[in-house]
Amino acid sequence: MISPLIRWEHSEDWFVMTYESQEREKSGERSVAIDPKDEDKKYLTGHVIDGRNLFPATAYLELVWESLAIMTEQVYTEMSVVFEDVRFHRATKIPKEGNTEFIIMVQKGSGNFEVIEGGGSVVSGIVQVLENTSYKRASLEPPDPCYNDELLEFSSHDIYKELRLRGYDYQGAFCGLVSLDSLGQTGKIHWNNNWVTFMDSMFQAQLFHTDSRSLFIPIAIQKLTIDVKRHTACLQELDVPVHVYKEMNIIQSGGVEVRGLRSSAVSRRKPLSQPVLEKCVLTPYVEPAHLDLHTTLRVCTHITLENKPVTQVKVVELHNPGWVPLAPAVALILADLPLLKANITILAKAGDLSEMDLNMAEVKIEDHKLKDKQECTLLIASNILLHRELLQTAVNALADGACILAREKVGTESELSNGFRLETMFEKTLKEEKLLLLRKVTVPLRSFG
Repeated sequence: MISPLIRWEHSEDWFVMTYESQEREKSGERSVAIDPKDEDKKYLTGHVIDGRNLFPATAYLELVWESLAIMTEQVYTEMSVVFEDVRFHRATKIPKEGNTEFIIMVQKGSGNFEVIEGGGSVVSGIVQVLENTSYKRASLEPPDPCYNDELLEFSSHDIYKELRLRGYDYQGAFCGLVSLDSLGQTGKIHWNNNWVTFMDSMFQAQLFHTDSRSLFIPIAIQKLTIDVKRHTACLQELDVPVHVYKEMNIIQSGGVEVRGLRSSAVSRRKPLSQPVLEKCVLTPYVEPAHLDLHTTLRVCTHITLENKPVTQVKVVELHNPGWVPLAPAVALILADLPLLKANITILAKAGDLSEMDLNMAEVKIEDHKLKDKQECTLLIASNILLHRELLQTAVNALADGACILAREKVGTESELSNGFRLETMFEKTLKEEKLLLLRKVTVPLRSFG
C-alpha cells in the first residue's frame, strides 16, 4: 500500500479566497470600526472643516442604510430608502491613528435608529425601505434663471476656492461640485460611485449660495430619499444635474431628494498662532536705509498704533487699478498682535477686485464711497496728495490721531498745507513708490472761562 507513505507538503503558505455571507442581524444592532487607512475609507480624510477631519454627516446615513439592508437581507446599494426627522447631535473627529467605533441600532417595527460613538448619541432619526412607504418625489421643474442676464457659472475651482475662504477645506472625492450658477440654483455633481461624497456635494450646493462668511454644519434633515433605480436611470453622464429650490428648501439630484436641510452657524476655531520673534531697532523717521516694503509697512503700522492706541483697528484702503493692494500685508502684520482685533476693508469698484483675487478671509471688499467711512485708524491710498478734494475726504474719515499711508510716485511733492491738519510722521522712498505716513493732528479744546 502506497497511501501511508503520502504526506501533505506544508512548507509554503498560500492565500485563498473565502466567501462568507454576513450573518443576518436579528437584534438590529451592529458595531462598525472605521479606519481611514483602509483602502475603501481613505476618501474620508478629504472631509476637512475648519482644519479638522470630521466624519461626514452623509456617512452616518450610509452606516444606517447598510444596517437596514443587513436586517432585510438585501444589498444596500440596490435598496431604496427614506430617512426622516434626522438629527445630528454632535460631530465626530476622525483620528489620524487608530479606529473610530460606531454602534448602529435600528428598530425593526418603527425604523427608529441611533448612531452611538464614545458612549454618546451622535445621530438619530427614522429610516424605512422606500417601497414600504407612500412617499412621492416632488415634481418640480428645474429653476429658470433666464430672467437674470448677469448670471455667472462658477467652475469647480472657483467653488472650492470660495468654500476654502469660509473654512471648508474639502479635498479629493469631496470636491464633487463640477459647476454651479451664481444664484446657487443649478449645477452639476460628479458621480464617482460613492453615495457619501455625492450627497455631501448636494449639501455643499446649498451652503454655497448662503451669503455669509460664517461656518455652517448640518444639524437636521426633515426627509432624505434615495431612489436607487431612479438614480441609475439618471446616470447617462457622470456629471449629474443638481437643483436647489431655496423657497421650498429642497435639493434634488439624480435619485436623491433632500427636504428641510437645516444648518447652524458655528464659531471658527482660533488657530494657534506661531511664536512671534520681536526686536527693538532704532529707525529714522526720514528715509531709513535697508528697509523693504514689508518692513516699512510694519514700521508704519506700529507708529500708527503708538499714536492711536486702540483694540479695534479699522483699516481702509482705496483701491487704485494698477497698484497692488497693501491691505493683505497689513492684515498679516496685525495678526502678530493678538490683543488687537482688525477690521480691514478695501474700497473698490465692482469688477475691479474680488475676494478670490486676495484669497484672504480677513480682508473684505466693498463697493462703497470713502465718505461713508468714519473713525478709521489707518487709511491707505495711492496718488492722494495730488487730489486735494479726495485728501480732504480721507482726513474727514480718520479718527483724531489716526494716520494716512500715502503711496505716491517717486518725485511727488510731499509738502502739505496746514488746512488739512496733517503732519508727516514717516517717509520712505522705495524702488517704485514713495510711502508717507501722515498723522491727523488733534485740535485742542479752547477754554473760554
